[in-house]
Amino acid sequence: MKCRKLIVLAVAIGLNGCVWAYRPIIDGARAELDILVVDDEGVPVDSANLNVWFATGPVKGIEREGKTDEAGRFSAKCKTTGSIWIEAEKDGYYKTRLHVDAQKIPYEEVKKTRKWSNGPIETRVVLKKIKTPAKLVMVGGRSERLQWPATNTVLGFDLERFDWCPPYGEGQYDDLQLEFDFWRSPTNWFQVYTHLTLTMTNGVDGLYLAPVDGYSELKRCYHANPDADYQRRLEFVYDRRTGEVTRDIPMPVNQYMVFRTRTQTNEAGEVTSANYGLIFEKGQYEWDWEVSVGFNPIPNDPNLESTATPPWTRPWLDRKNKQRAPTP
Repeated sequence: MKCRKLIVLAVAIGLNGCVWAYRPIIDGARAELDILVVDDEGVPVDSANLNVWFATGPVKGIEREGKTDEAGRFSAKCKTTGSIWIEAEKDGYYKTRLHVDAQKIPYEEVKKTRKWSNGPIETRVVLKKIKTPAKLVMVGGRSERLQWPATNTVLGFDLERFDWCPPYGEGQYDDLQLEFDFWRSPTNWFQVYTHLTLTMTNGVDGLYLAPVDGYSELKRCYHANPDADYQRRLEFVYDRRTGEVTRDIPMPVNQYMVFRTRTQTNEAGEVTSANYGLIFEKGQYEWDWEVSVGFNPIPNDPNLESTATPPWTRPWLDRKNKQRAPTP
């Protein structure tokens, strides 16, 4: 017995003389998921294909695969270092990839039980239905950054053609007026000032902010809301001219702009015609404005359903070097 204890102690101490200590974020702990897949109306989705990836290192992991049952449920369990990704898909739906943090109890308790939670982690996954995708005019993005032709002046911009209006471009309709002011100290890089103002040219046009769905292929709303509170003017400012930030109004994280433009009204002020679309922007303003526009060219059609999306709104997991394992 004494000999066995000495052998165990020798293994624990190791060659460098340090006693080995169990660390769940390095050595892994047990995790179990109870997944419910529903559509965008909350109805369970049966026979959806599930791929659950349990991280076992920075770029490595183990997969569990299967289908949801008639109640839209699927269970998976595996040892993990704490990060889990779920991929769900089915014909007729937009694919969804969702991240789950496995730790649901204090870390010290995880070290004792070697489990990330006291029971199955209840996880809800939404698969949005493919309804009637619109043929949006998608323009802009990293390959078509807007170079500012002038600063401290009002610039007209055609959202459908994604071009400046004359004299700076060949845009044909002044949907949007942009005014940009930029300054940086020639001697101190940290002293900087940027000010971007977006104003819809037509007094009854406007914009409103909506949240990005970071997990579904369909990252935005199906339709623009004709009755939303459309704002004619949005302003983004970063003022650090003194070295201290005195004003900071950024584009909200994980949001996009829905716009209504080319609006016509009757004598009663009711909208009789308008075009709708989306603006995604990265929110860094210096020498150019990195923006992408989705424009529905059909008047009075608020449909914005389209999967064409700027690259920076795709937080998909880089799933290289994965280790596959059979479904239990």
